[in-house]
Amino acid sequence: MIPLFFPRVRLEHTIRYSTYKYLFSDASPRSDYYNDYYNLPSVNSLFRREDYWKELMNDFSIYTFPDEKKIRSNF
Repeated sequence: MIPLFFPRVRLEHTIRYSTYKYLFSDASPRSDYYNDYYNLPSVNSLFRREDYWKELMNDFSIYTFPDEKKIRSNF
């Protein structure tokens, strides 16, 4: 007979590093549009905005399982 092993606890670790870059470019901007909506009065030539960010996620989890005696039912 082979004895059964029922785990009671599970540990889990996840780490993730990501980089993101956003670029918006407008080759023929309308000065009145950018002035009205973004309060940028002197947009006459190429309009370009960039954003760049990094994200580090570090997750650690502990999972517990019910006791073996509570798993079995008397049906």
